Amino acid sequence: MAKVSLKNINNLIRNSVKNATDEQRFMMELNKHIQKSEIRKERSKTYNPSSLNCLRSMFYQRSGQISDDNLRDVNLIKINKVGSFIHEMLQEAAVSMCKEENDYEWIDVETYIKEKKIKHLEVVSKDGYETKCYHKVLNMSFKCDGIIRIKDKYIVWEVKSETCFKNQNRKDVDDYHKNQASCYSLAFKINNVLFTYVNRDNLSDKAFMLTVTPSMQQDIIDKINTCEAYVSENEIPSKEESKACMYCSYKKKCDEDCD
Repeated sequence: MAKVSLKNINNLIRNSVKNATDEQRFMMELNKHIQKSEIRKERSKTYNPSSLNCLRSMFYQRSGQISDDNLRDVNLIKINKVGSFIHEMLQEAAVSMCKEENDYEWIDVETYIKEKKIKHLEVVSKDGYETKCYHKVLNMSFKCDGIIRIKDKYIVWEVKSETCFKNQNRKDVDDYHKNQASCYSLAFKINNVLFTYVNRDNLSDKAFMLTVTPSMQQDIIDKINTCEAYVSENEIPSKEESKACMYCSYKKKCDEDCD
């Protein structure tokens, strides 16, 4: 099989652009600018609740490993922007509902942290109804969609957007999201996390409450302690296979590293 050089690949790309129609070239340039607007910044060395399902990925982020590329896939950028719009729409509606219904109260995250004297949490920033927090003990950064009081019970609210197929078959909280819920429970000392899953195609939704147990919280602490040990020894954890691999920012690096 003939070896394809980088020069030949670049020539193929240039010829493809050169031979494109005006409408095709328009979309190429448009997508290029969407990518440029989302250039990845230097990654934080803090843990992220949504990425605690793979010990090796945790290790890469915690040790400051550079991600595979600087320009993200344009379709993923668009999907994330749609997800952000869905978040904002539901948050705005929830705030309005809480003002009108006695059984519900929208709780300002920063106020909650101060009133409950949660010393291990600090507010980093606020963006609309979303609050970015930092867990000083677990070295964890995350964004909270909201805290709501339902009657006499506090819940952490998490909004997820997903494909039509996933949403139609959704029966419960995704196993992949349970570690994230456990992190929120640890952070805010709230055991109930409400997940709202929104169908990106028709915006129908489903909601499921997850009650986090002490053992689930301990699993998170143990996993972070395990990762810290690997970081301290500069030893890469064994490779894990999961559905998260498809969208992992360290996929190329992970494939290169031996177990």
